Amino acid sequence: MTDSPPQALPPQAPVPDTRATMQPREGQPRPTRPPWVRDVIVALVVGGIWFLAVRLADQGGYWHPRWISTYWWAGAWMVFALAGRRTIPWTVFWLTMLCYPLGYRTGLQSDFHVLPILIAAFGATHSARVRPAVAVVVAGAAGLSLRLRGGPAITSGWDLRALGFDFQGRPSTVLVMFALTTGAVALGVVMHRLALSSQSLINQNAELQRLQGVVAEQAVSAERLRIARELHDVVAHHMSAIVIRAQAATRVAPNQPDAPLLATEWIAEAGKDALKAMRTIVDMLRESPGEGGALTPAPRLDDLRGAAQRMAQAGLDVTVMIPEVNLALGPAAELALVRIAQESLTNVLLHSTATTATLSLSRRPRHIVLTVHDPGPARPPTQPGEARRDGNGVRNMGERAVTCGGRFSAGPDPDGGWLVRAHLPKDL
Repeated sequence: MTDSPPQALPPQAPVPDTRATMQPREGQPRPTRPPWVRDVIVALVVGGIWFLAVRLADQGGYWHPRWISTYWWAGAWMVFALAGRRTIPWTVFWLTMLCYPLGYRTGLQSDFHVLPILIAAFGATHSARVRPAVAVVVAGAAGLSLRLRGGPAITSGWDLRALGFDFQGRPSTVLVMFALTTGAVALGVVMHRLALSSQSLINQNAELQRLQGVVAEQAVSAERLRIARELHDVVAHHMSAIVIRAQAATRVAPNQPDAPLLATEWIAEAGKDALKAMRTIVDMLRESPGEGGALTPAPRLDDLRGAAQRMAQAGLDVTVMIPEVNLALGPAAELALVRIAQESLTNVLLHSTATTATLSLSRRPRHIVLTVHDPGPARPPTQPGEARRDGNGVRNMGERAVTCGGRFSAGPDPDGGWLVRAHLPKDL
């Protein structure tokens, strides 16, 4: 007998992983049943316990109620009152108050028989479908009607003893009944107010979370804008000077053979300064010092002369006029002043044909005024789409000034030049 070649089994479909569907994802609320389903379940459980207890007590041989049917009647209405206490509270209340006492053929045999009335009164006031005063009066009257011998529908007379109000026996029946119904109504009112307060707190919490998200987004946006300004100013100031110096060296190289070498040495130093400034920004983003040690200090007013010197080496002669006295600027305003000055000089180098510019600082009672001026005229665009003076640089300078509580303006002057002026507040 020869062995038959093994047959390839048909590919089996992969078994789906049902764990993801069985368990809710983290952060998502677990699915809950509707309120009426939970109320029906609670009602059936309570009714089952009630009927089981009555059945066991009836078979025990030591409990002999006069009317066992009243216990079944009370249990059935208790199930009805529990099942509809939140979905149809108004209907449950009035049906219970009007129809439940009619099922009694004798007086109240147990105080437990008042439970359906109390549950209906609680549900009606908890849902605010019935006024508390109306609920107290109607529920108290329905409870007292259970004391009527033979039930309210078959009572032969309306005397006080038929109501159980016997001054020579137990005159506290009315007070006890109204105390029970008042307690149920009061509990419903308190629970209703607690539910309103809880919902109000939930809404306020949701609103606070939404506002917190908005504030967080605004903070992230402001931080991104601040970082973008820093990167723009560092790259624009240093790289523009490097590009202009390299282009100038290329143009004069045929007549000045040493110009490329001098330009290369200058570009190397300017590139180191640019890398140092960019490394500072990167370290700030990482929230920890870089491998090179402590962070580089923020630019100060003394750096304005260094910026003017870099511009001079790139072909722009800058006249700097800074008072020798203390200008009393805060750190944020001082940084903004230096960055605005650097950006303004860079714009002169890129967008103007002027070979000279003026940078001056003047004191006012509450402000320090920065002025950067070049005589112009503007450099004509060499190609379509070339960056103009009203690009990101001007917007960034204005945002820096406004962030510090100052003012900013930039535009052409009557003589064809360009004037930048920033008013920055003193650190008073």
